Amino acid sequence: PYYLPSYTLDKYSIAGGVQLITIKNTLLELAKQGLIDRVKMITLTNCTFDGLTYNVEKYMLEILAIKPDLVFLWDEAWFAFARFVPNYRQRTAMYVAEHLTDRFKSDEYREEYKRYKKNFLAKHPEPDDAWLDQELMPDPDVVQLRVYASQSTHKTLSSLRQGSMIHIWDEDFNRYSDRFNKAYLTHTTTSPNYQILASLDISRRQVHLEGYELVQRSIEMALIIRESINTHPALSRYFQALGPEELIPDCYRTSGVKYVDPKVDAKAIATAWATDDFVLDPCRINVYIGKTGVNGFVFRTQYLAERCNIQVNKTGLNSVCIMTNIGTTRSAVAYLIESLIRMADEFEKNDHSFSEEQRLKFEAKREKMTQLPPLPEFSGFHPYFLLNKKGLPGQVRKAYYEGYDPESVFHYHIHELEQLLKSGKTLVAATFIIPVPPGFPLLVPGQFLDKPTVDFLMALSANEIIGLDPALGIRFFKEEYLAGKTVHKKDKNRAARIAVVGS
Repeated sequence: PYYLPSYTLDKYSIAGGVQLITIKNTLLELAKQGLIDRVKMITLTNCTFDGLTYNVEKYMLEILAIKPDLVFLWDEAWFAFARFVPNYRQRTAMYVAEHLTDRFKSDEYREEYKRYKKNFLAKHPEPDDAWLDQELMPDPDVVQLRVYASQSTHKTLSSLRQGSMIHIWDEDFNRYSDRFNKAYLTHTTTSPNYQILASLDISRRQVHLEGYELVQRSIEMALIIRESINTHPALSRYFQALGPEELIPDCYRTSGVKYVDPKVDAKAIATAWATDDFVLDPCRINVYIGKTGVNGFVFRTQYLAERCNIQVNKTGLNSVCIMTNIGTTRSAVAYLIESLIRMADEFEKNDHSFSEEQRLKFEAKREKMTQLPPLPEFSGFHPYFLLNKKGLPGQVRKAYYEGYDPESVFHYHIHELEQLLKSGKTLVAATFIIPVPPGFPLLVPGQFLDKPTVDFLMALSANEIIGLDPALGIRFFKEEYLAGKTVHKKDKNRAARIAVVGS
């Protein structure tokens, strides 16, 4: 893997999307180095846990202009419902793949490409900095559309748990179908659960017949929740339903439309969804709770789950993500709002009854929730795990398996890490460290640990981190192992075999 940074929203501890300019810059740099042929596939999450949705057509067009045979894997785990409403549909992988197939065959596109070739490519035939600012177009005679989308049907439609689908639009699939099918069978079962399969069929039939109505109702429920939180006097004092203004930088939403406002007309909303680099699915309601002085993990468990029996799928350090779906009812929305009002009233009473000392401590907690450590960027792989000396992608597979050799690793507790780094110790992860939710790694095997990552780990709840052993801590490679002083058992055996052959 070659990890790409996304934009970050440090105030809310939320990772945004990967900017198109970042992808183009990376591909063009690899092209200049003569390494573009090594790039096989790009994986992007659409839409993200927080509702950020890519302009799929724009991304695919410009990326294919640089690497015309690149495979796209769009992770649409939370986007299975999107096919059934026009605004959403145009941002799905399968719709765009079908649309581009027709577009590339059209005379209009060929004429447009001729003008582009004459006006731009004639002056800049090879990748250079001018390609970054130009809207690129793929050659219709060279481009291949190879698009895959994975959808967790059970997350937003009526399938049973684990009911999922892989959607394929691959012009070259016949060449690779045997490989694909074997890989698929390797990672699934030959004894499938027929209730799950049947539920997938029922779910598909349901949305085929009434998908538009169900999804529209889900959006309406979300807009009611958003407006209630942001306009109710008690709720707005302690909570804020974050919209595109908070979650998408201005430069990526050129339309400027506040489309989570129910008063905005449909035409303006359609313009935003058609043109902006990123849009926000209104059904993902990130509620900022920093003003309560309670962190997201405590709020989810002690306030929402234990008191109100309300379950949410994602929490951040100072936010909770509430989602509406095709099963959300008006009574459920009313109960949620009523529950939040009761909590806001409780926070209000506490505010008025604090002693001076209590207020000072509460303000310190509140400040901690509103001034979070920034989300750490990818720190890089240790040279031992790099693919080559040019600093290309790391060999995660190698690091992952070698991280299970007990002679090569040692555990450190989270509270030891900062001091170890200060002392000059090199710490390289021997396992995945994954906060859940949202479930993407802070550290991968073979990656350097740096101070921003330590600061962020310290802010998390320990029981929310996969890869952290409560008794031992986090597994790291020993320095002497990385320095080559410890020879791996596999290498010893290989060296012995080579010696025999050589003699």
